[in-house]
Amino acid sequence: MTIGKTRIAVIAPEDLILTKLAWCKELPSERHMQDCAGIWRVQKGKLDEGYLRRCADELGVADLLHEVTTITIQQT
Repeated sequence: MTIGKTRIAVIAPEDLILTKLAWCKELPSERHMQDCAGIWRVQKGKLDEGYLRRCADELGVADLLHEVTTITIQQT
């Protein structure tokens, strides 16, 4: 995306969650988990949950995605 003369990279919230969870798989990070929980909470109902779950399975982070959704449920 370009705004004025500045090119800006944009990432879908689902892909940001998946990227952070993949990092957490390699190097656990409470910060990334909280970021994911925040994205989940703010974007809930707008996210493509099927895509998220399918890709999380493929990346081997389905357990982390479940944890993120559980953190969010506990906080609300």
